[in-house]
Formats: sequence, structure tokens, C-alpha cells
Amino acid sequence: MPAQKKHRAEPNPSAPSHVVSAVHGQQQPRTPSPHTQQPRQTNLRTQSRRPQPTKPSTPNHREQKPQPQVPPNHRHPNPRAQQQPNAQQKRNADADPHKGLPHAGTIPDADKPGDFPIAGIMHRHVVTTDMTTTARECARRIAGEHIGCLIVVENDKPCGIVTERSFVHLVKKGRIDPDRITAANFMSSPLISVTPSTGFRAAIELFNRKGVKRLPVVKGGRIIGLLTLKDMVEYSHLALTRLTEKHRKLKSQSAIDPLTGVLNKAAITTAIRNEYERLRRYGGRSSVLFVDIDHFKRVNDEYSHLAGDAVLKELGALLRQVSREIDTVGRFGGEEFVIVAPNRKKYHAVVFGERLRKAVEDHTFTIPGAKLKLTISVGIASLFEGRDYTFALERADKALYHAKHMGRNRIGLWREGKLSIATEHVGAEEDDSAQPEAPPLHLC
Repeated sequence: MPAQKKHRAEPNPSAPSHVVSAVHGQQQPRTPSPHTQQPRQTNLRTQSRRPQPTKPSTPNHREQKPQPQVPPNHRHPNPRAQQQPNAQQKRNADADPHKGLPHAGTIPDADKPGDFPIAGIMHRHVVTTDMTTTARECARRIAGEHIGCLIVVENDKPCGIVTERSFVHLVKKGRIDPDRITAANFMSSPLISVTPSTGFRAAIELFNRKGVKRLPVVKGGRIIGLLTLKDMVEYSHLALTRLTEKHRKLKSQSAIDPLTGVLNKAAITTAIRNEYERLRRYGGRSSVLFVDIDHFKRVNDEYSHLAGDAVLKELGALLRQVSREIDTVGRFGGEEFVIVAPNRKKYHAVVFGERLRKAVEDHTFTIPGAKLKLTISVGIASLFEGRDYTFALERADKALYHAKHMGRNRIGLWREGKLSIATEHVGAEEDDSAQPEAPPLHLC
């Protein structure tokens, strides 16, 4: 057999400098030339998706350098390079007509119905058709999708609207062939439309001025929503309901004393006047009780005003706890509280006042750094027709100060035109000149 001729391997100009020669078997350095073609950049994304076939390991084959493994949570050194959208993402963003609009079902603030755009209350599901659609097909789509209109578009731009009124005019004109008449022949045109930024008040005025029931919402020449008169009426009703609820809450908050949680002076005075009007109409008797903390000034002087506030807050909660649900508790001023007890005659009011006095006497008040035992004095007067409610407040106040004058921690009563002490534990006879000294505050 003839001997095979050995061919000398030609040097590859694009090969790296460390390529081993097939003849000499050693590494030959290569001098770089300015005319040498640079190696083509490979597409890493294509290589990762399409596995390349493995080539045999030959001396002339270019060696593949291993690519570094990038961890999944690796951040690019330039974050802006990854945040910039590509061309396809930009086209998708431009094609989205609802970009920048509020989410569907987002109800604006009902306090200012004229300062928000209608984009938050419009319908985003709009059924469109072209100008060549027959009247029969338009009627079938309206009935099948349970809608009130069809928006007629031409080259993705709205040019008219087909509603129930359009079919009525069609019948009036005597055109009763629904298979020949197209939407272009009986649609309402030109189209009256609004933009997503149109205000609520402007949309209402447009509805009233044009006498229409639907307004297509157009953005950039494309239909993106539909605003109906029903939507405006429903939102107006919702806004009125919200305003009524907010007014009720504000009125309730304005009647509450922020410190004690009971009614303030204006609210408790109104409650007394309402109870007096009820008695004038239906008859009966009710009672007004004045409650005052004994030696409360010493709590502020010896401890602090913050301690006094804590005592007032705790006493307000205790009075509400002991009172009935139909009783009304309020703070008249300072450390004085007023309780309106409907349908309580004088005897029952005394029993109720004694229960209040005993509950406070047995209670331990907690203040910052100490615990105190306090007492109250109570003044009671009747509320009935024939005398204005201001007389009951004045008599209850005099009965309260009579109880304080007689030694405190007791119940004063205005009865039969004179003051008396209603509690049974007093023991001594009433003496207007007796002014016992104030006992020291009892620490627990």
C-alpha cells in the first residue's frame, strides 16, 4: 500500500497563542497582526437554549473557556441596565390604554365629588363592533351580552354608538330589513365622548346638556371605558350615604368628652332638655343627679394634674358601669358629673345615688405611683312637667353643695322646697353650722 503523505498543519491565524502544533507537539507563540480578524462574540443566550454538539478533542480545535456561574440573587453592577425595559415591553406599555388609571372599582373620596376624575367609576368592559355589522347582529349581541349599547369603531377609533334608541329610530323610519342595514346606517354620530380625566361635575353637566345616558371614555383616540348615567346616580347615592355616616360620627365625637369618655356639658344639657320635653308630652317623673369628687383639689396638688385626669377617667367609666343603659352620664365641668335617670322617682333616685356612692367608696383608684381611696357627694332633684329643666339643674346643684357642707360622702336631696340629707349612715342631726375638717387622702 502506498504510504500516506503527511501534511503539515497550517497555522490558524485566529487560534489562541497557546495552540499546540501537530508536528512539533510544542507550544508556538504567535505574533499578533493588526490585520488579524478578531474572534466573533458568541451569543450566550443562544448557547444556553440550544445545546451545541460536542466536538472531538483535536489539536486544531479551539478550547472552550468555562463560563462563570452567576448566582440567582446576583445583582448587576449597574441596576439601571436591568430596570430599563426592552423594545417589546415598551410597545406593550404603549398599547395598554388603561396605563396610569386607577384600579377598577376604586371609589374616590365622597367628600369632594367634584374634584376627582370619572376614571374610577367608569366601566372598562366595552363591547365594540365595526361599521359593516348588520342590525340583526347588533341586536343579537346587545341581547346576548345583556348590555345597553355597542360602540362602533373604524380602524380602532370610535365613530358612533348603537343603543336601544337607535333601533327605535330605525323602526320609525320604516327600515325593517335588519339583514341589509348596517351599523353605519343607523348609529348615533358624531360620538359624544369624555376623557378619563374629565371631572365628576363636568360629566354631570354633559349628561344634562346633551340628554344622553352613556358617554364613551376615549384616551389617545381609543375607547377604554363607558360611563353611564346609572353609574353617576349610584355613586351620588354612595357619596350621600358616606357623608351622612361621617356627619353622624363627627356629631357623636363632638358630643363626647375626650378625657372621661362620657358626654360633654353641651350634650348632657341637651339630654336633660330632651327628657324634659318627653315628660311634658307623656307625663311622669325623672331625676337629675349631680356627682362631685370629695377633696379632688388635693389630688391635683399633692400628686399632679395627670393623676387627677386619671381619677376622672376612671370615675367616668365607673359611673357608666353602675348606671342603667337608659341613663345618660355626662361631665358638667371639672370634677362634676351629671346623670339623667329617666322614670326614676325621688325614692328610686336615692337608692341609685346610694349605690353610686358605695361603689366609688369601695373602689381603688390607680394613679401613677400610688393607689387612692376617694369618695363622692351626690345631689338629687326631680325633673317633671310644669317646671323648666333649668330648675332641676339648679336644685340638684344646691343639694350637692348641701351634702358637701354637711360632711361629704353622702347624698343631698331637694325635697318639698328644702334641702335634706338622704343617706342613713349620717347618724348626727343636720346642722348647717357644722363644717368638719377634710380628712387626709387614704393611700392603699
